[in-house]
Amino acid sequence: MRFRSAILVLLPFAAAAQSPAPKFDVASIRKNRPDLRYDALFCENGRYTRGGDTLKALIQFAWHLRDFQVIGGPGWADSDQFFIEAKGDPAATPEQCLEMMQSLLQDRFRLAVHQEMRQLPIYSLVVAAGGPKFRESAAATRPGFQGADGHLRAQKVSMTILVQLLSRSIGSVQDLTGLTSRYDFTLDWTPDNAPVADATGPSIFTAVQEQLGLKLESRTGPVEVLIIDHAEMPSEN
Repeated sequence: MRFRSAILVLLPFAAAAQSPAPKFDVASIRKNRPDLRYDALFCENGRYTRGGDTLKALIQFAWHLRDFQVIGGPGWADSDQFFIEAKGDPAATPEQCLEMMQSLLQDRFRLAVHQEMRQLPIYSLVVAAGGPKFRESAAATRPGFQGADGHLRAQKVSMTILVQLLSRSIGSVQDLTGLTSRYDFTLDWTPDNAPVADATGPSIFTAVQEQLGLKLESRTGPVEVLIIDHAEMPSEN
């Protein structure tokens, strides 16, 4: 996982469209090949260019989900990789570009999905004994976050944003801290995929408790998932 300074794109999970969904003007989909060379674009200026993703990975991106939230589909949906190059309105917002990706998958892969709530393992973020170890942000502080694998520096960030960032690493997290302000903090941990030689730091669970004064408690709870009802291999063009 790699964090970078950004504004999180938050989309309704499966909101019913009140108007026709935006679409790319042109789009090419091909089976991925090792010799393909390209500059990856992730919904920048209405464009998307990327290879090496399976249909399930594309669904995760388009609906802003984690892998465990996408269920079902044909066997190739989790194995065959595709190269996609799509262009649309240069003025499209990040939210509109993700909606265009959803439309593209529905049109070209004949993708049909529906939403369900399922009881799955989740984590609850609570205040640990002794209370939080970070401070509330000053009024003049500009919000944002930056970092890389195993490091996060946040300024003027709410607990809502923190649980979203944690969810990208460990799965579904819910905020039960009761903390409603915005805060500054730094978090350093050893990612699960770190080389053995670098695995000397704390786990993310230990780091959250020791460095932030919070605690991740494991439990079972309702999680939104997307069920793949139908998908077809797209024709190449």
